[in-house]
Amino acid sequence: MARRFWKRSLQLTAVGLLAGCVWFGLQPLPLRKVNNGDRLPTASSQPLLGLTGLQRPFSLLILGVDQVPDPEASPEAMFRGRSDTMLFVYLDPQRGRSLVVSLPRDTRTELPGYGIDKINAANVYGGPVLAAETIQSLLGKVTIDRYIRVEQRAIARFIDGIGGLTVTVPERMQYRDVTQNLTIDLKPGQQHLWGDRAVQFLRFRQDGLGDVGRIKRQQALMKALQQQILNPLGILRVPLGVALSQPYIDSNLSGAEVLAITAFLASGKPVEVSTLPGQPSGSSYAISYWLPDYNAIDAWVAQEVTPPTVSSNGWDWLRNEVGRFLPVSAPAGAEAN
Repeated sequence: MARRFWKRSLQLTAVGLLAGCVWFGLQPLPLRKVNNGDRLPTASSQPLLGLTGLQRPFSLLILGVDQVPDPEASPEAMFRGRSDTMLFVYLDPQRGRSLVVSLPRDTRTELPGYGIDKINAANVYGGPVLAAETIQSLLGKVTIDRYIRVEQRAIARFIDGIGGLTVTVPERMQYRDVTQNLTIDLKPGQQHLWGDRAVQFLRFRQDGLGDVGRIKRQQALMKALQQQILNPLGILRVPLGVALSQPYIDSNLSGAEVLAITAFLASGKPVEVSTLPGQPSGSSYAISYWLPDYNAIDAWVAQEVTPPTVSSNGWDWLRNEVGRFLPVSAPAGAEAN
């Protein structure tokens, strides 16, 4: 019982501190850097927030974009790199759980209006709007409500801000690419990585597994991040990590939505992490692709992704919320169900 109380206390502390980042201005600038419109064309029109936080299933697209060569690039150019990391995040308050699906950057798919290409090119051609439309087409019956684009310097700065991460490097990682100004040099074994070296750990692909191996390292780093921010000192450092990384983040999330998502994730709901079903192309194509298994994707979406069940009628939404506590009668003139 004491252990459970301590864990719950840490979760609530994390919520309070992250809420402070949003509401009390620890972030030097708003999240929005590029005007892509307040609403993605793939977003549901139904209300997202209720009196108690998230009131319906909610989908978030996270894009980790490559750093552009020009350090003085405008915000529009800064976030127009290829998406080195793509995550489809599905938060389901109705089932009380979260899903995180890694989409391999080499996934071969249709980019609406541009034809067949690797999925990581969608952000280059059309920003988060095209990326969301591409993933919606790939996954089928899903909505994508919001997006976050993270330039790779944000990852390094956030990890520096929270005091680094302890991970196990599975093998010698050594690689150099002059054109990308990328040098990777990590020795095997458990070690504490600061921001730049953690990014090296994430970006390494020369292990014979390509994107699959890199996705496994992403998931390992996410686990290490969770462990770090759920200890008292890590929690206290989160605001600094947010402030340092914020200039390299672009999103159409509002402050209230960030707070609701944070509260949901910190409430101890189970998180399921997986990779888009498929297989590497091998020698079937001139270049390397990840070939989606569309039958498996359709089955997964049908089983795991539930459509929103709240009504778009404003009175129905209020009645659903308040009706949890008190019976409410519809006023004269209100639409009947």
